[in-house]
Amino acid sequence: MGIKESISPSFEVQKEHFQVVYGEYKIKGRRNEMEDFSRVILNLGEQFKALPDKVIEREYGSFFGIFDGHSGAICAEYVAEHLPSCFTHNSAYPDDIKKAAEEAFSECDVKFLKEEAAPNRYCDGCTACVAILWDDQMYIINSGDSRCILAHEGKTIALSTDHSPSNPTEQERIVKHGGFVKNDRIRGK
Repeated sequence: MGIKESISPSFEVQKEHFQVVYGEYKIKGRRNEMEDFSRVILNLGEQFKALPDKVIEREYGSFFGIFDGHSGAICAEYVAEHLPSCFTHNSAYPDDIKKAAEEAFSECDVKFLKEEAAPNRYCDGCTACVAILWDDQMYIINSGDSRCILAHEGKTIALSTDHSPSNPTEQERIVKHGGFVKNDRIRGK
């Protein structure tokens, strides 16, 4: 049938006031290759040694990201590899996590287009859904139609909203940036 699955073991992260349990499940489906990637970094400080001195004295955050490749795996793999360092090396990090994350998404996009897509004529892209745990806060940053869901006491809570061309707000944003939507698909730009 051409379907391959991948299940990782689950892991637990102990924080002072809560416990995080995570795992992942991937299914290739009918594609020729797996186009999805994920990245989990439990301690951003251990992962990235070249952090600003101002960060060194506090506990670091954790990074959880899923990246769904569209029309190929190259972009998703690139973003999984580079987005965390774009985040931690942003000038707003760690003082303004939200700003650092938003700017990291833009920076990673520009870097991919410049370093990989344009010179190699790649036409693929990816969604990105990231959760950053920092102190007692969780930040969700989403681009595309991947979802972040919180499971708590047997119930699920949606923490992100899909960026779909059929959503009027998203359609307005696409048009504002020079694109257009036809048959619920982005056409142009």
